[in-house]
Amino acid sequence: MKNTKTLLLCLALFGFVWPLRAGDLRLHIVMGEETLGYAYVSLNGKVVGVADAQGTLTLSASQLTLQDTISVSYVGTLPASVVYTEALQASSEYTFQMQPDQILDMAEVTAKFNAWRFFRKSVRKHLIPDWWCEESGIAELSFTHNGRTTYALHTPFYYGIIPTRDGKSEAHTRTQVTETLPADPQLQTMIYTAIFHSLWRITEALYFEDMAEMNTGVILQYRGEQEGKRHFVLARHVEGVSNYQLLLIVDKQSREVESATLELLYPSFDSRLSCKAQFQVQQLSFKQGESRAAIYPSHIHGEMRFSITESTCNFDLSAIQLREYSQSEKQRIEAERDSHTATQPLFRREALLSPQ
Repeated sequence: MKNTKTLLLCLALFGFVWPLRAGDLRLHIVMGEETLGYAYVSLNGKVVGVADAQGTLTLSASQLTLQDTISVSYVGTLPASVVYTEALQASSEYTFQMQPDQILDMAEVTAKFNAWRFFRKSVRKHLIPDWWCEESGIAELSFTHNGRTTYALHTPFYYGIIPTRDGKSEAHTRTQVTETLPADPQLQTMIYTAIFHSLWRITEALYFEDMAEMNTGVILQYRGEQEGKRHFVLARHVEGVSNYQLLLIVDKQSREVESATLELLYPSFDSRLSCKAQFQVQQLSFKQGESRAAIYPSHIHGEMRFSITESTCNFDLSAIQLREYSQSEKQRIEAERDSHTATQPLFRREALLSPQ
């Protein structure tokens, strides 16, 4: 088995293309002369696959039925679709030529243009909030099923990441709301998931440069400039973990990331997160009182779709503030953390921060 995996990896690295079987359809997803790696492909509105780094995906004959609608989506482009007809069935290959959702100035792109070098020069790097920081704000959520609103919630929320006792990268998340939640445990889980995944994923996506340096398959594209704002797209695929597309809007003069649009698919495509965030920079103390600028989302809105329950959560997280825990809070949180088992990562804020 190990030798087989090694062979498959080598073939992929050297650009080997598997021959098509009868009835298969190979899709190529491009924009101009540029391939769109990790584009999302849907059949009749349901995501069925993610293109590889070269923007290619093969749909098998067993997946396709005449008159199916094949759609492609990629952040920063207009959605595109085609109907699977007999003519398309006979051709066995089809190229989606995606169009940008807005016209941008590409004057800075020259023959020797290096996207990563230009990106590092264009984007100011800040500390990203990690352990022992809390983000709080107001959450408005509404759940719909079959087009009908089933539950709505307006509540303050609190979110933080707490390191494990051994200090490894695995950490506990603290997500708490102040309103009384419905008794349905599945709905409770979806509420917490919508809040902490939108905060966690939009923040995680800001580790773009670190992920690229770790060779984790990050694709970077410079889309151009408009009204003093530079547009960058980053796409990443981690097998069995997540697939994301991120559009960053960066101010040309200050080099600050102002906003981001995130499209994220979860393993098995059982959930999908689509959101847009505005960012803010704040000074945080760091190591023996040293102050450093940290970037965090100050406003996030979007939706999360849960395929298993066929429901959608529309959310708006506003007035988000960032703060560091005090030393006394850390001590109480550590005590509570150490009393939990590995299967109990979700803490209750009242138990942690109530007066002694």
